[in-house]
Amino acid sequence: MDILNFSAIELSALIDKKELLPSEIVTETFRKIDTLDNKYNSFITMLHDSAMTEAKKSDARAISGKRLSVFDGIPIAVKDNICTEGIKTTCGSRMLADYIPPYDATVITHLKNAGMIMVGKTNMDEFGMGSCSDTSYFGAVHNPFDLNKSAGGSSGGSAVAVASRMVPLALGSDTGGSVRQPASMCGVCGIKSTYGAVSRYGLVAYASSFDQIGVISNNITDGAELMNIISGNDTLDSTYVGLKDGFTHSLSLPIKDKVIGIPKEYLDGNIDGEVNEAFLNAVSVMKQLGCRVEYFSLDALKYVVPCYYIISNAEASTNLSRFDGVKYGYRAADFTDVNDMMVKSRSDGFGAEVKKRIMLGTFAITSENYEKYYKKAMEIRDDLSSSFDRLFDRYDAVMCPTSPTAAGPLGVKETDNIRMYLSDIYTVSANIAGLPALSVPCGFTGEGLPIGVQFMGRRFCDAKVISFAAEYQRATDCHKWLPKGAI
Repeated sequence: MDILNFSAIELSALIDKKELLPSEIVTETFRKIDTLDNKYNSFITMLHDSAMTEAKKSDARAISGKRLSVFDGIPIAVKDNICTEGIKTTCGSRMLADYIPPYDATVITHLKNAGMIMVGKTNMDEFGMGSCSDTSYFGAVHNPFDLNKSAGGSSGGSAVAVASRMVPLALGSDTGGSVRQPASMCGVCGIKSTYGAVSRYGLVAYASSFDQIGVISNNITDGAELMNIISGNDTLDSTYVGLKDGFTHSLSLPIKDKVIGIPKEYLDGNIDGEVNEAFLNAVSVMKQLGCRVEYFSLDALKYVVPCYYIISNAEASTNLSRFDGVKYGYRAADFTDVNDMMVKSRSDGFGAEVKKRIMLGTFAITSENYEKYYKKAMEIRDDLSSSFDRLFDRYDAVMCPTSPTAAGPLGVKETDNIRMYLSDIYTVSANIAGLPALSVPCGFTGEGLPIGVQFMGRRFCDAKVISFAAEYQRATDCHKWLPKGAI
């Protein structure tokens, strides 16, 4: 029996009963990673020594009955754009391939205070820019359900690590769907909280007004418990406002007679037939659970993708200007003066996708283009946010597919950029409006590739959104399916 096929909550219960020690779980974690990850490439940095040291400390707490939290002694993987003191944080880029932060991100401090054991940093699209986890300087991440398919992005490494049961939990980051989309394509659960409910301090910025740290788990209950841990107080992030009642208080609340809204725009000709069928089956389950379902139309949804990419690229061009070869990060070896050093360092240190987005973002905020592109995108953002506020006066949740397709072939960025960008069409609206959103598995294609369904809710009603997913998972078993190679 593979103990890592247990959920994090089940592993915690076994520790409480003294039937299993954290060091045994961590030992099995590394054994499984050593066995499987040569196929998946989901980790960049492994932390064997520090993890085993912390596991022994957790053993002592478990034996004495003084565990720090429900997840004390539980292994976790962390996306490699979240700063970890004394441990490489590469962002999947040559630019930061050897960067070691002198501090921990706030979420890492919360994990440590809860006694969780970080076993490694996971692979990702470079600086979070991509939807396939194949723009990484360290190579592409492979989907455990089909090694020739994309793992989704940009948190593909974290999604694969959880889907293959190498770890029970992982942290990712979500700028336009980068937790939910890979979760959908790898058959696991991904949660993005309301903007501001989790501190961003120590998250290497891509687009600051969209970025949010999220969690990936094998079931929604594990994910909600982890959200409680990482969402603790922080005075270092001015955008942090917290979540008064946490993420788990609604897990057992009934959803009968709740009203779910479904946007008509998301069920047009762009959606794959098998994804549409799985989604409609999920809708039927929600009806059987007593929910009322209504379809609505929202004109602003037609503009979410261009709105997202204009604003996010503009913010990226500003955020990534700090990587110039002067203070930290990659520096070209051969240059004539400071300007030449900056040009060569950025040209060699950044990959093609990152350079493209920096250039597009810079273009959008030049004086001659600001009104035409950036200002217009911000107006659409305000309109979309207001529209969602009105929608949630009528609906308790919005439900839609997580992605218009299941996982596509690796290398799509080189042959079909538009397809890669449009894969975020159902997820970016939650980031634009700062809404809580999550994805849970809802079916499989004929090829055996996972499909996800997404729930969104009103800002700071994260627990309510989680209650819909929890009830759905109690009525279904898609989240229990494993990739063959992980069994």
